[in-house]
Amino acid sequence: MVRVFLTGGSGYLGSTLLSSPPRGWKIVAYGRNPPALPSRPEVRFVPGDLTAREWNPDAVKGCDVILHLAGLKGRDACADHPLDAVELNVLATHRLIFAALEHGVRRFVFASSYWVYGARNDPPYREEMPVAPDELYGFTKAVSEMELEGSGLDYTILRFANLFGQGTGRGREEVVFHFITNALRRTPLFIDGDGLQELDFLGVRDAARALALLADDPRASRQVFNIGSGSPVSIADLASRIGSLAREMHGREAVIEHRPAAASEGTRRFVSMDGFRGTFPEMAFTPLDEALREYMEVREAELHGPGR
Repeated sequence: MVRVFLTGGSGYLGSTLLSSPPRGWKIVAYGRNPPALPSRPEVRFVPGDLTAREWNPDAVKGCDVILHLAGLKGRDACADHPLDAVELNVLATHRLIFAALEHGVRRFVFASSYWVYGARNDPPYREEMPVAPDELYGFTKAVSEMELEGSGLDYTILRFANLFGQGTGRGREEVVFHFITNALRRTPLFIDGDGLQELDFLGVRDAARALALLADDPRASRQVFNIGSGSPVSIADLASRIGSLAREMHGREAVIEHRPAAASEGTRRFVSMDGFRGTFPEMAFTPLDEALREYMEVREAELHGPGR
């Protein structure tokens, strides 16, 4: 049995993992809000706040593995709420690291982001590249990575690309969510600018599978891994794929419209997956079109009811 202390259980990735916990895990889901999921005997919710003055490090006592998924996510959210970003992404991680040291936790798994690479690194981003964040979100993740690597703990750092799909804590700012929702509602798919900016997209269920695989695997000890598709997709191509799925599944083509961009959108961000695939060759991720189809079916059931 693996005793797991999980933060961010009510969030996007955490809720996806908790919806189907790995066999043999006993999980303490710690956070401000309980996961919006049916209760499971292997999951126990403990209310608490890592940033609170009364935070008690004894919360992790008896746990083998910490999965630290909580934090303020995204470039825009951190830019809009910088104090929250530092408190939630840096202070909370700092406290949890020291709690893990105090109570002899065997492994600390940290959910980071490919935003730590910054614009000065050329994609595909590789784990051996120096971190060079150029905005607050990436900076907070980079600071916590460095503290964890120097802590003496047995750690695994996962630099996630853009996640999409079903999850109770999903962010409404996600482009895939909006494109699929608009396609199902027969409203235009709006692209800001030319849509040629390229990003790396991965279904959240695959991200949760990777997390479960790496959490207690000795091959992941003191390692940093990118977790993404490894292939860039332009926003325009993404909209086209979702439009084609709408036509194939529902007999109607989605309308795609371009809007003026607020700033230059010349962005290309994607990861190399060579490190992960070389270490865990047994795990294959779902192709993008298949993952988009699965998500569209889920969103249709949410919007219109099952069987529609």
